[in-house]
Amino acid sequence: MIGVIAKLLGGPLVSLAGDIAARVAPNKDALAAQGHGETMTTLQGYAAEFTATRPNRTWWDSFVDGLNRLPRPFMAFGVLAVMAWAPLDPIGFAEAMRVYALVPEWLTGLLGGVAAFYFAARHLEKRLDAKSVAPAEVAQVMADVAALKAMGAPTPPPEAASMGDGDFRFAMSSPEPMPDGAIAEWNRRRKAGRH
Repeated sequence: MIGVIAKLLGGPLVSLAGDIAARVAPNKDALAAQGHGETMTTLQGYAAEFTATRPNRTWWDSFVDGLNRLPRPFMAFGVLAVMAWAPLDPIGFAEAMRVYALVPEWLTGLLGGVAAFYFAARHLEKRLDAKSVAPAEVAQVMADVAALKAMGAPTPPPEAASMGDGDFRFAMSSPEPMPDGAIAEWNRRRKAGRH
């Protein structure tokens, strides 16, 4: 009985199912071979581009080719440097960013368009609204920068109160570390010429 079922299923039904499966599901080996062929063709094109020698190539051509490869790495490393600058020097970073706020929007758009050109992803809009900076805004930014500089300035230590002669002699003869008041008194006496 099993032999009869195997003959029925093993013959035309199996080949029919195989034909249907081949039409519905693609052959993965054939797709992989085709993808590999396309990849190799692309890589060979890149290799030909960079290994081809041009006739009459001068040192100037090599120099300009080298310069043309610099903007993208410089921009990428510049962005990383700005990200590192913020925690290393927060006051300086805040000052610079506050001053960058004065850059007009149209110029920011233009610089952004140039950077996007090098990364081959964006284009500049045809019309940008020009906005001038008001003098009051410049004055406010300058005040903000002055306030930021004041925040970063070191504050002098508070002036210690003067000590009486007995307290000073006791502090000087004690084996314990001298308090701030005794050190300040010693400095005052040294400047005055009386130890």
